[in-house]
Amino acid sequence: MREVCFGIDVGGTTVKLGLVSREGDLLDKREFPTFRDVAATFDDIASHMRQVMDSFPDCICVGAGVGVPGPVVNQSLVTLCVNLGWENLNVAQELSSRAGVPVKAANDANLAALGEAWQGTGKGCRNLVLFTVGTGVGGGVICDGRIVAGATGAGGEVGHMTVTSVQQSEKIVSVEGQIKEVSRVVQANSDAAERSAQVSNELSTQARTLNQLISQFRIQ
Repeated sequence: MREVCFGIDVGGTTVKLGLVSREGDLLDKREFPTFRDVAATFDDIASHMRQVMDSFPDCICVGAGVGVPGPVVNQSLVTLCVNLGWENLNVAQELSSRAGVPVKAANDANLAALGEAWQGTGKGCRNLVLFTVGTGVGGGVICDGRIVAGATGAGGEVGHMTVTSVQQSEKIVSVEGQIKEVSRVVQANSDAAERSAQVSNELSTQARTLNQLISQFRIQ
C-alpha cells in the first residue's frame, strides 16, 4: 500500500488539512472551521482524517504533522496559543489518541519554512528565512536543512525583533500595523509611497540580520 501522511494547520478561524505522499504530492485537501473547544477541535480533525482516508483505500496513513500559532517544545507541547486560547496543551497527544497515528507538532511558520525548503520556492536550499505577514508577523528559519526552533520553541519569531530604535517589526508591517499606519498617513496627508518604502526596508533589515545569524553557525 502507498504510504501517506497528513499536514494540518490549525488557525484561529479555520483548520486546513492536506493528504500528501512521502514524495510531497498533494492528494487531497480541505478546510473547515476551528472550534473554540479543544476536544471538539481535535475530534473534528480526526473525523476529517478518517473521511479522507476512506477515499484512498489503497493508501495507509503513517502519521500527521500539525502546525499551530504558538511556540512548541518536544514536537508536542504548545506552551501558548493566544489566538486559540490554548496553554500548555499536548497537541500531538490530543490528535494521536483520536486518529490512531503518530503525530508531531510544531510552530506553523516554522513548518511553512520547512515546507518551502522541501517542495516550495526554497527547494534545494539548505538555509532560508520565511516571513508570514498577516494579522501579525511570524517567521521560520531553516539552517543546514533543519528548523531553528530555539530552546523554548520560539525561534524564528521575527515579528518581535526590534528593527528600529523604538518599534518591533510586527507593529510596523503586520496587517493591523499597516491599517493604523494608513489611517495616520491619510490624516496627516503625507506621502504613502515614502512610508511603503520604509516598510520594505524594515523587512529587508530583518532578512539581512537573520542571514548574518544563520551564516555564522550550523545545527549539528
